[in-house]
Amino acid sequence: MLLVWWLAGLPLPAMAEGMQKSVMLFQGLEREYYVHLPPGYDGRHAVPVVLVFHGGGGNARQIARHSGFNRLSEKYGFITVYPQAMDKHWNDGRTSEKFLEHDASIHDVAWIEALIGRVREKYAIDNKRVYAAGISNGGMFCQRLAIELGRCFAAIASLACPDSRTACRSKAGESGIDIDDQRHNGPHHPVSGRRNRVAAVSPAEKIRCTCQQGQGYFHG
Repeated sequence: MLLVWWLAGLPLPAMAEGMQKSVMLFQGLEREYYVHLPPGYDGRHAVPVVLVFHGGGGNARQIARHSGFNRLSEKYGFITVYPQAMDKHWNDGRTSEKFLEHDASIHDVAWIEALIGRVREKYAIDNKRVYAAGISNGGMFCQRLAIELGRCFAAIASLACPDSRTACRSKAGESGIDIDDQRHNGPHHPVSGRRNRVAAVSPAEKIRCTCQQGQGYFHG
């Protein structure tokens, strides 16, 4: 049911509790994001960070309210960041007539790199344990991040979206990250690279995050 809400962009309850809204000026645009800090965070000890990306037509507050990542943040002690796409669409690397003008002017990959830098400035984070997870359009954007910005992430997870390597193939060559398709007959379809793991998880599964030293898993 939650997956249907995310994809359809239906009206949802109020914003998840305990989040801080921030606005960052980037390339002349005001970019919004929300941050959830785990209980006990004191800024003295570095903690992992998970960036969570909403689907097309959705928004950051929506994915925060219904993904359950804030509860996981409180359980496992990581910071959760929910970026907001411009016009509710992530520039995920696909070529679409509908979004040609948008994608030509909105440089989401560059913004996320700058956003990670901003988060580093404001919070004590473990640079070796920065993760990303997304659904639908946000999931495909996560795959693009793995290809073009792999040096910034320990792992990413994609939910309810196709493999976008074809759309980003030219950029994969530029990044030097080889993405190797390793599909199985089971519900998990991981795609692994030399430096990153990209896991496409079936819609029926609930994402769970376990932040361990040097590793990131998003699994059911």
